Amino acid sequence: MKKQSILLVTGCLALLAIGGCKPAGKVAEPAATLYKLPTVIVYAADAIEPEKKAAEELRTYLAKITDGNYTLQAEESKKQAAK
Repeated sequence: MKKQSILLVTGCLALLAIGGCKPAGKVAEPAATLYKLPTVIVYAADAIEPEKKAAEELRTYLAKITDGNYTLQAEESKKQAAK
């Protein structure tokens, strides 16, 4: 669980670094629409409430920074994926 949390935080920081670095001046249309694509933020199926709240906050701030569309989804458990 701790490893997943570290990966989540690292991924968040990477997204913030990429999303927050917008080039100056006019941007080509495909790059400008990149941030408009729907993006799923996946959290652990057995996530505790603070982790779910962190995912909600991540979605809120990423949407503010990038003006993108983000949704939350719990990951499939190994039992569900095996079916």
